[in-house]
Amino acid sequence: VWAEDAAALLVEAERIAEAAAHKTAAELPLPCLTKQHPKPWHHQVQGYHFAKELPAAMLAMQMRTGKTRTTIDILQNRGSKLVLVVCPNKVLEGEVWSEQFAEYCLVPHRVINLCGDSIAKRTQQLIKEVDLSRIRQEMLVVCLNFEAIWRAPLDEALLRLPFDSVVLDESHRIKAPGGKASLYCSRLGDVVPHRLCLTGTPMAHSPLDVYGQYRFLDKGIYGTSFVNFRARYAVMGGFNGKQVLSYQNQDDLNEKFYSIAFRVLTEDVLDLPEKQDIVRYCKLSPYAQKLYNDLEKEFVTEVDNGTVTAGNALTRLLRLQQLTGGYLRKDRDIETGADGEVVQVDTSKRELLAELLEELSDTEPVVVYCRFHHDLDAVHEVAAALGRTSAEVSGRRSELKAWQRGESTILAVQIQSGSEGNDFVRSHYMFFYSIGASLSQFEQAYMRIRSGAQKHQCTYYYLVAKGTKDEPVYTALRERRDVITDILSQVRA
Repeated sequence: VWAEDAAALLVEAERIAEAAAHKTAAELPLPCLTKQHPKPWHHQVQGYHFAKELPAAMLAMQMRTGKTRTTIDILQNRGSKLVLVVCPNKVLEGEVWSEQFAEYCLVPHRVINLCGDSIAKRTQQLIKEVDLSRIRQEMLVVCLNFEAIWRAPLDEALLRLPFDSVVLDESHRIKAPGGKASLYCSRLGDVVPHRLCLTGTPMAHSPLDVYGQYRFLDKGIYGTSFVNFRARYAVMGGFNGKQVLSYQNQDDLNEKFYSIAFRVLTEDVLDLPEKQDIVRYCKLSPYAQKLYNDLEKEFVTEVDNGTVTAGNALTRLLRLQQLTGGYLRKDRDIETGADGEVVQVDTSKRELLAELLEELSDTEPVVVYCRFHHDLDAVHEVAAALGRTSAEVSGRRSELKAWQRGESTILAVQIQSGSEGNDFVRSHYMFFYSIGASLSQFEQAYMRIRSGAQKHQCTYYYLVAKGTKDEPVYTALRERRDVITDILSQVRA
């Protein structure tokens, strides 16, 4: 038995060494199955060859470097038939993996997003879809969120079904070793033969973050005791000896980490385009969607013992855009003349922003454009919840100089006040939380991070609520059409 174990370890070591050579290879063949137009970037081909033959690997690739396409190439060339993708809820609701598979997968496949229903109903649908895929002989990709996978009866069904691959998208979500999702993924890693972690921030807060992720990937690398792991790589002290004072043996930690990890930093990748526009979707809650539908069709809706009225099509567009950010203002009080109260009716867009920001380093400077004051407030609240500092440029205040000096990382900008004449090149990430209706303001805002002093490729994220006016507004701006004329031409008076 000892000899067999030793031989297996030797084979595994040789396989890891062979895979490691692909990380820096100057010339590599394209995957047999891959979309030719556009072809994958060279670093994606390196990541593909590195991870394809390993039973477990981490693609520690930062935002916009293409880890999703690399994953799809690995799965389709590996001949995967039943794939589980575990992702953040907003990625699931936004059907990101469905869109990416439609774009890059060349083999017969079907992607199902199990969300919205009860855990029991999702379990029933899962079993039904797996049975159907066996008949159709196609790749089935099952997408679930981290909050659902460990709940009964779904948990046992996932362990019982013959998944050949499991992908953890934004795997830093399982960094807490005692978390329910992290503990469950550890069990999942014991029964699924091929495992991938995807994250741009594998050590988002500390080097200790890798333990939970590697417990899922390969328990042989860091072991199964977090106490022992922490004792080896951290110096503890403080109250009851439970505070991390410093870190130690980091060379050893990194060597083990990179044994099955492929790292790509955005600033190091020369073959990225000069800029990239990325749309990420969220869905309003059923309650907010009903309010939206009422306001869109009837020009009026009832909210929290009050009324919201749109007197004309232009006002209605304004109110609908406010609602996609999660807020509505009640009508003015007829008796007192006081302005109506602002009511929060949804949190979908702020949750999406939080998930996107979590993919970035805590120190990465970011510009977030908003149209309304309550959206600016939401950005500050999201920043605070993530432990990040924020500043603002708006009609209320201007803290640009402090942000430029590095006193905060997130800059919330009201598009009416900050679209012209400001220098935001400290950041090369721009988020449009709520998009204004002015094409000229949008074009001015777009250029604030792209002056001659910018040394990085720029990435623009658009947070769009599905099934709302966010979609045609974004489309009009992208195609450089006048928003008001374009949208109002579609309105039935």
